[in-house]
Amino acid sequence: MHGHTKAVLRGHNDGVFTAVFSPDSRLVLTASHYSNPLIFDPERGEELIALRGHSGELTCATFSQDGKFVLTSAGDQKAIVWDPATGNQVMQLRGFRRGVETAAFSPNGRMIVTAGWDPTDRPPIYSSAQIVDAEVCCPLDELLVLASRRVTRSLTGAERVVYLHEPAGQSENNKAKQSPQPAPVAAVTRATIATPSPEEQAPR
Repeated sequence: MHGHTKAVLRGHNDGVFTAVFSPDSRLVLTASHYSNPLIFDPERGEELIALRGHSGELTCATFSQDGKFVLTSAGDQKAIVWDPATGNQVMQLRGFRRGVETAAFSPNGRMIVTAGWDPTDRPPIYSSAQIVDAEVCCPLDELLVLASRRVTRSLTGAERVVYLHEPAGQSENNKAKQSPQPAPVAAVTRATIATPSPEEQAPR
């Protein structure tokens, strides 16, 4: 018995080394060593998004267990977590001077393991793995709790546009309609969970 070809996914300039379905089968992620990872609609065979951000040879590309994130690694010393719906970078991981050989989410999506080698370390570490927390991949309610503990000021209108993707001017309209309250900070944690510097907190 021969299978029927439903679609041919094209877009890479060199050989494809991996192709995986998202957990819900609605997307396909493909990667080649020397071009951007691509996300396709498997039903139509249409390229939806190119994940642009690596500058070295790609070594890994995979979905998280819930399909909400994509994880890639490359010889440019980076592993990157992506939002497959927008192609935006959510998080960058660094740590190996000779490149990241592979990366993977933990089954619960709360940690990421990367592996590579760095012979320049003293004493030399020729191969090792690193495990990091993937807080940005937590459910929204958990992100809000984390952010409320770490962000010590409300977002400006410009920051709400960048991090929460609100239309320009919406925050001003919201202020006019309701009493002041702390700005949602979940999207800030997806970019970087950090406490603002004293300069950022100083009155303007």
